[in-house]
Amino acid sequence: PFAAKVYAYLIYKQLPFEIVYVHPVRPDAVAFTGKRIIPVLKIGEEWRSDSTPIGVWLDQLFPERPILGVSAAEREAILEADRWVTGSLIPAAFRQTVEWDSLNNGIRNGFALARALHRSGGLEWYYRWSWPWLVPRAGFVRRIVRRASRKGESMTEYWRRLFHEFEALLAGGPFLGGHQQPTLADLSAFPQFETPRALNVRSDLDLKPPLALAKWLGRMRKQFATDPLLINCTANRVGPATTPAAPDNPPPSP
Repeated sequence: PFAAKVYAYLIYKQLPFEIVYVHPVRPDAVAFTGKRIIPVLKIGEEWRSDSTPIGVWLDQLFPERPILGVSAAEREAILEADRWVTGSLIPAAFRQTVEWDSLNNGIRNGFALARALHRSGGLEWYYRWSWPWLVPRAGFVRRIVRRASRKGESMTEYWRRLFHEFEALLAGGPFLGGHQQPTLADLSAFPQFETPRALNVRSDLDLKPPLALAKWLGRMRKQFATDPLLINCTANRVGPATTPAAPDNPPPSP
């Protein structure tokens, strides 16, 4: 989810880049950073890690198609909305990997993710077959879920709350914060809705996204009509020949 944020920034800014997929268990490709976490973006001899600081860095280096607004107040509001994505929206996907709504859905969704990871960079057969049970046991996944969940709040209640909060963040505009063009917050949020859809993640939850969210998704899809995803959901697609998206936490994650 965090790498997908960086990918969205790069695509929206129309910057040439190369994807370096990182093995979910052995992230050797980012050993030069001295850490095991992703995403990492390297430009020339400089690099940054952590998705939001990368977005800020990109906007400083490439101010065309700005994603942080034009004033200090707009910038802070956009970053606050991005914190909501990190603290509430992304954990929803992680929570679904831990709390299966049904055994069939949990196993099926885990295998779908494993296949996509394998197509994106290679995943050994023993990881692919055990992925549905490995991800829920990952310490960083459980930590994210604990931070985001409210005591006694069901998954359905969680998503309904997120829908309400999202509508409030839209503030009546076509994009978050009432902006007329996508900002860093929109670009952070979009992959969190679109990747599960592309993976055909299944759920038995009785949820219907509000109309405002559905219309926002339609507007965002137009921005990514040719390059919608970081993760490879088909056997032949390997992403644009264009760097390194690599999330703020150790993989595995979509």
